[in-house]
Amino acid sequence: MRRIQKLAVVVVIGTLVAVLMSTACVATKEEQVVYNRNGNALIFYGGDKTTTVETQVLLPTELRSPTKTLSASRKTYYGNAYVKTQFTSAVECDIWFSYPLWAEVAGTTYTYWGGSDPQYYSSRIQLAESWTFNGVSVSVSYPPGVQFSGSSRTIEWYGEDTSGDHWMMTHIYSGLRGESWIALTSVRQGSYGSHYFETTSTWVSAYATDGCSTA
Repeated sequence: MRRIQKLAVVVVIGTLVAVLMSTACVATKEEQVVYNRNGNALIFYGGDKTTTVETQVLLPTELRSPTKTLSASRKTYYGNAYVKTQFTSAVECDIWFSYPLWAEVAGTTYTYWGGSDPQYYSSRIQLAESWTFNGVSVSVSYPPGVQFSGSSRTIEWYGEDTSGDHWMMTHIYSGLRGESWIALTSVRQGSYGSHYFETTSTWVSAYATDGCSTA
């Protein structure tokens, strides 16, 4: 009888370990951090949509000058819900007392699919972003190694998830800077989130944009 009880305890313990390992795998799958360094991060979310919270906006820790805000969101309804893209960014700028004149952007963008019909997860998620610093003879700079590119007065970023296991992508960014020795007048951000649904062979997109004067 004691051997049977010991065997039962071993079986129960083994089952609990298996369940815990399975739960840990699911938890890992729910939040996949692609990279997280120097104030820049890319995160994919899967799992239960009712328990995942939207990422907090990352703002500069020290505000050296008056700060402006870029913020926009857009929904595209599809199936039993919608695709949404939203960003909130802080723009630090000094066009009066420093040379060169400068503006710097930090913030958070996310795009997600909130429904379950035609499917729960997006087959593919794409997020394309741009930050344009308007003025005269403007140059731009950005952190290396985190998928940014730049030309003339615009910084661009692109991220993609093709796993089919996620419904939300979050991009956290900082250190996006424009400079000019002559004039720096405004900053504009555009974020384009797209979700592909394999069951219907359909792309659904939501584009958000906003701009602010640096004066």
